[in-house]
Order: sequence, then C-alpha cells, then structure tokens
Amino acid sequence: MKSLILGLLVIFSSPLIHADGGMFIGINNTGYSSSVSGISFDSVMGFEAGFTKIVDFGSAVYLRTGIGVTQRNAKFDIGTAISTELDFIMAEVPVTILFDFGDVVAGFTGINANYVASSSCSSTAGACDDNEAAEDFIMTFVAGLNIAMTYNHVAELYFETSMGELAPNLEYGGLGARYVYMFD
Repeated sequence: MKSLILGLLVIFSSPLIHADGGMFIGINNTGYSSSVSGISFDSVMGFEAGFTKIVDFGSAVYLRTGIGVTQRNAKFDIGTAISTELDFIMAEVPVTILFDFGDVVAGFTGINANYVASSSCSSTAGACDDNEAAEDFIMTFVAGLNIAMTYNHVAELYFETSMGELAPNLEYGGLGARYVYMFD
C-alpha cells in the first residue's frame, strides 16, 4: 500500500503538474485461462474509471500514466456441476509510452501495475476460499490506440494480458474501450 501511495505522489507531483491530464470511464471484457483441465471460462464485462496524465517527451513521444479503478470479474465452470464467480477490484497505474501518429490517432504500449484492492468469490459448491491465494499485485502488458474526436474528447481501445498468474493456474487478458475527457 505504501508503494501505491508513493507512486500516486510521484505521478501527480509538481514536475508533472503542467502535463495534460484528463479523466476516463470505460468497460473491459476480461477473459481468463488456466492450465487446469476441465475448467471452462466465460468472458465477463467490467467497469473502469480514473484519471490520466500525458507528459510530452518531444518528437511526438509521450509518457501516458495515471490511476484508475477496474473490475476484473471471472465466471467459470468446473465440469457440469460447479459454477464459480470471482470478482476483483483493482487499482491500476499505467506506465506506457504513447506515440503520436498525427492529429487524430496515437498508439501506446507498456505495462499496467495492478494492485488487487478487493476480491470476492461465490460458488454453487458452497465452499469458496474468497481468493486467499490471489496475488495482491500483478503486472500486465497493454497496447492500444487513442482516437481523438476533438482535443478534449478521446476514444481509447486497448488489449491487455497478464504477465504472471493472478492466482495459482489463473491468468487473464482482455479488451477494453474508454472515453477520455482531457482537461484544458
């Protein structure tokens, strides 16, 4: 938790105050996978919101960072008898490089640092360990596009995949779409 607070202080510290910033809302469609046989997963939609910062490095290259809250939910079946739902709320700090391709389109790639703020589990089997084995922190690789509708209104589409296991034998990835309002 201390590292999350320190990261927020660095992101919003005085050298970055003059960077462009904004806020976003969006949805993601998270898919999970496991190396354990007999488990079938369903993709589940999640909500996300937060703040973004864009720092100009010059020559159409920018640092894209910020802080957000994302839902990463899972629904899976073990055989035909057991159905389980996992709900994760994560604090997400992106550290990505944004490449400007013109006035309308930009691409970005990098990592998201995800802190699992809360998790819950429900199962038709009755017993659920409430994700005690879930990691508190996971890194994800992210790549996407920013499409400027106007200076203040940006659509963002992205792909994300975990760079490790969220819990034993459990990895995730997904697609997302965000509306970003950039402050003047």
